[in-house]
Amino acid sequence: MDIRQFVHEYAGVPKDEISEHTILQKELGLEGDDAGEFMVAYSKKFCVDLEAFDFNDYFDLEGGFNPICFVYLLLVKPDRLKKKGITISNLVDAAVARKWS
Repeated sequence: MDIRQFVHEYAGVPKDEISEHTILQKELGLEGDDAGEFMVAYSKKFCVDLEAFDFNDYFDLEGGFNPICFVYLLLVKPDRLKKKGITISNLVDAAVARKWS
């Protein structure tokens, strides 16, 4: 199981630039629809059950920026703006366990 090879092929990032600490969103720029497609492809390739995976915890949705919603979330629910990073290590752990935890 070579997650780094999969990420390299999917994201087009040189394999030697991908480490266990590489963050999908930050270093690879995966967001929105691209991130959704990546997670589905990853799930199929490595037989990972993503039932416990909440896309909104990790990625922003594709689409236009709504300043009113942004200000509301910033003032009322600032934690909802913070996204968890997914590292290559997280992907490996889930592939070994066959489920996202």
